[in-house]
Amino acid sequence: MVSHGADPESGKDSTVAIQSTVNAARLQGKTVWIPRGRYLTNSLEPTPLDFTGVTVEGAGMWYSTLYRKSPLPATSWRSKTLVGSGTTLRDIQIDSNAVWRGVGGTGGADYGINASGAGGWLVQRIWTRHTDANWLSGSDGLIENSRTSDGYGDGFNINNGNTKDPDKLGDNITVRNNFARNTGDDSFATYSDAGASGTNGQVTGAKILNNTAIAPWWANGLRVAGGENVEVRDNLVNSVSSNSALDIGVFGDTGHPLESATISGNVLIGGGGWNSVRHGVRIGSPNSTSLFPDAYTHVTLSDNVMRGAFRAGLFIDLTRVDVTLKNNTIDSPATQGILVGSGVTGTGAFAGNTVTNLRPGQVVLRNDSPATFHITD
Repeated sequence: MVSHGADPESGKDSTVAIQSTVNAARLQGKTVWIPRGRYLTNSLEPTPLDFTGVTVEGAGMWYSTLYRKSPLPATSWRSKTLVGSGTTLRDIQIDSNAVWRGVGGTGGADYGINASGAGGWLVQRIWTRHTDANWLSGSDGLIENSRTSDGYGDGFNINNGNTKDPDKLGDNITVRNNFARNTGDDSFATYSDAGASGTNGQVTGAKILNNTAIAPWWANGLRVAGGENVEVRDNLVNSVSSNSALDIGVFGDTGHPLESATISGNVLIGGGGWNSVRHGVRIGSPNSTSLFPDAYTHVTLSDNVMRGAFRAGLFIDLTRVDVTLKNNTIDSPATQGILVGSGVTGTGAFAGNTVTNLRPGQVVLRNDSPATFHITD
């Protein structure tokens, strides 16, 4: 890469040199090596770096840095790194000094990586800092052993690109063994958007496994917003300031319903912050203005620990929920162990759960929809 003019000392812009190296490697079937250094990307090129179809490797996330210095106001500048079909990206850091949130906006914010492609992709041991979300669509993608910190958007978001596009289906994407700290939205999320016409495909087979979410300053530690065959397992969430440790359901009026999800083995500490009425864990469903007003949320929660919620340990909300709750521990909630809101319909199959260390006057379970939400215990 240096032979194509990239400067590891940040003395000059390296955007064109990096892209030229990648383009040459793609034609020759070779790997791109990013040596130790900090490579400045602050040109006014209107297109982002595109690593599609190439293996790009650095000397490690502490040593090889792509450093974005946005030329403000950044009215057309894009700094995200594109990962497409057949891409492998590993052992680099991507740092940006955007001044406020807004993908592609005047503050210079953009995605860390933007992954898509029907042919699969692999990301390992990267670190994104001061960026917007790592936006993960396509099929058969894997990001692992990576980290993100001090960002403006979601840490890692599995999605269908909010579009009907075969390269952005959101099928069988796995996020595992990653660390997110101080994110400006959900630390780890699935987001299945049907689009205004309801024709975008459902996100399927998303897996969020063995990750750590610490102190997101907005939204939730974990969020499951629609999808089918979603698995969220063995994650740790701590110190959520605004929303819930875990939020389950849909996103917005165009969100696909959650057809099936298994959530197990997670440790969920806190939740129920200052942003409206929040709880440790929340389960919701499409509302009356949704494209899918009659759809139910279907989810199984097992063997999770929900500790120290600032309101109820588990809150079941809105209208249509079918939940299986087994072998979970709810410890030290500020209010009820389990709270079912008014107007909820559906079923709750509860077995083997434990609620401990309730405060005086609080109850294990309060069901404000006894005629329409039926619990078996």
